[in-house]
Amino acid sequence: MRGFPKATDEIGDSFVTAWMALRHDMDTLAHGRVHPALLDSWLSFAPRFVAMDCARLSSEPQVILAAAYRIAIGATDNDRMFLKDLEKTHLDSPLALHFMALRIKAKDRGATRGAFDDLDDPILRVRTRAAAVLLMAGDRRGISVLKDALRSGIEEMTMAAQVIGRFAGHRDEYLLDDALVDTPGNSVLLAARGEISMRRVFPNHHRMLVRRDPKGMRLAVTGGLYDEWFEIIHAAVEQGVDSSQGVLSFIREQRHEAPLVEKGEVRRRRLKSLEDFWTGVDSLVIATGPRPRWPATFEEAMSSIRTGAAAKADPLSFIRRVSAAISVISSAAKRLGHDRLGAHDPEMRALSPNVRRANDGNLATSWMGAVGHQMVVEMGGARPIKEIWLANSCSDEPGPRIRSIEIIGSDGVKKWKTEKKLVADTRYFQRVRLKGRSAKRLTITISSIDGNGPACISELRVR
Repeated sequence: MRGFPKATDEIGDSFVTAWMALRHDMDTLAHGRVHPALLDSWLSFAPRFVAMDCARLSSEPQVILAAAYRIAIGATDNDRMFLKDLEKTHLDSPLALHFMALRIKAKDRGATRGAFDDLDDPILRVRTRAAAVLLMAGDRRGISVLKDALRSGIEEMTMAAQVIGRFAGHRDEYLLDDALVDTPGNSVLLAARGEISMRRVFPNHHRMLVRRDPKGMRLAVTGGLYDEWFEIIHAAVEQGVDSSQGVLSFIREQRHEAPLVEKGEVRRRRLKSLEDFWTGVDSLVIATGPRPRWPATFEEAMSSIRTGAAAKADPLSFIRRVSAAISVISSAAKRLGHDRLGAHDPEMRALSPNVRRANDGNLATSWMGAVGHQMVVEMGGARPIKEIWLANSCSDEPGPRIRSIEIIGSDGVKKWKTEKKLVADTRYFQRVRLKGRSAKRLTITISSIDGNGPACISELRVR
């Protein structure tokens, strides 16, 4: 990117501005009025810590899943621990199996071993669940279990059909066809067969359909709207339809042929909603394209970022804004060495009110205090403290700044005290050097503030 600033403080400020913009748009990345492929494109370019931030901070399940998938590819031990914690927070979600599968995809030995052990469980439901998770992770070694489940009880059959429809490749389509021979007209099997057809022939429409149901509630309900949509798409593909316009023509024919009775009216309404959905995705695909629009210069990037809420009203502006934010974050992070500062410290524990907001890896939250206010933190145990890093600003625009702090350290036996001035004006992390004295508890007191009113520390790190 041409024209990137060289001054560290300016680079830091651009990082914070870009990160805050991305945080503002994070929950709309999956279902904004843009091409369905853009979410994965943005995440594939973004640094890994951005994917971590999205997975931790977003409230949109499809953004979280896409970010977690990015993390699972080439995962480190820390990534696998992160994915394990992420799975725990989604155990009660209809998407729980997706998060379990991502741990296997990330080559988590414990998750993989557990799934293979469950393939031998005497209870079919347990075996089916394990086989489903493996297939989601791209491992077919539970296919025979899924084949058995398709001919068993309703719960196991539904789970097997749904996972085959959502994740199976071309070679495994026969499983559904064989099961349909035994139970022709089974709506669950037909819907799964239709999902395979939709994924194969119309992948962008399938991506957007999944995101239209962000929490995966369709996985907990059978015979609903989406199942009927899948059946219609499968019927169209079976008749040789392979274009979007062909699908629309097929849908309109089906609407015209629906009987003039109560059930026919329900079908016409569902077909109309499918037609509206289909034309909506078509317009996004045509209007925005599948690739991010990266800025050529730093000035262009910051201009796009600062468009703010106006960007959301226009899909192309939204794309430029998100692309610019990711581009600036990536470039600034390399210059700032952000990898060593971005992750919050899991051993640091807040002992005073709201201090956890300064150790949550979220620049959009802050601890606020006036002169004399204290933030008290405790590490896992006594250790030499070489330096602390703090982001000396509130989460929105720059306001009053902390200019000096008093630091008291205690290792449980001895105490030490030092006074430090904060000279930088950057909103990003700035370093406060200490002398490596031992401490397991730090008390940081605001000594002076530049400006009227309280000031903020948005993030704190102890090294």
